Amino acid sequence: MIKAVIFDFDGVIVDSEPLHFKAFHHVLLEAHINFTEDEYWSKYLAMSDKDLLNELMKHHQAQFSPQDIQEMLNKKAQRYMKLLQEEPIFFHGIKNVLLHLSKYFPLAIASGALLNEIKWALGNMEATNFFKFIVSAEDVNEGKPNPQIFFVAYKKLVSLEQGLKTEECLVIEDSVHGIRAAHNARMKCLAVAHTYKDEDLKAADAIVAHISQVNANLVKELFS
Repeated sequence: MIKAVIFDFDGVIVDSEPLHFKAFHHVLLEAHINFTEDEYWSKYLAMSDKDLLNELMKHHQAQFSPQDIQEMLNKKAQRYMKLLQEEPIFFHGIKNVLLHLSKYFPLAIASGALLNEIKWALGNMEATNFFKFIVSAEDVNEGKPNPQIFFVAYKKLVSLEQGLKTEECLVIEDSVHGIRAAHNARMKCLAVAHTYKDEDLKAADAIVAHISQVNANLVKELFS
């Protein structure tokens, strides 16, 4: 039985992955690195900004100082926030889903996005109060598929729901890395096919086509 629900953010609540690519593409062009859209979607989706940049540097055999990398991360974050504020795209029905589920489960966010990005989007949608807490990129050292972010969320949930087990936590994810991280944390995972095709998400415990389909009855039916 599911007793708590943990949401990913990018690709689940906000259709922000194209904005992340645009921001990275802009910054990396300044560094003379041709970062393609296919490359982003196939290799780096759902990684934290720091992990993405470190992996991309290895792949492109590029050498930058820690200071240069931090400057690129800062520029990317600034560019992304500008894009997000210009065109925030929330998945259809997400606010109703959050309002509904919050009546049945404690809700949390565990995302590789930066805290200010998450807070701004939730505030814009007037959905901040649906969540008990947010775990963001600043709270962990390792990004997905490492399960650290979900273990941090679990510890916070246990303080609210004593006796809660990891297998009683449902993670809602849109990416392969996210599914792997949820399972590495010994949690159930419901995938939404916003970003990947169903066949790419088959490792999830269940798959829905769109977040608007999710409700308490469905959760009970799938994970009772």
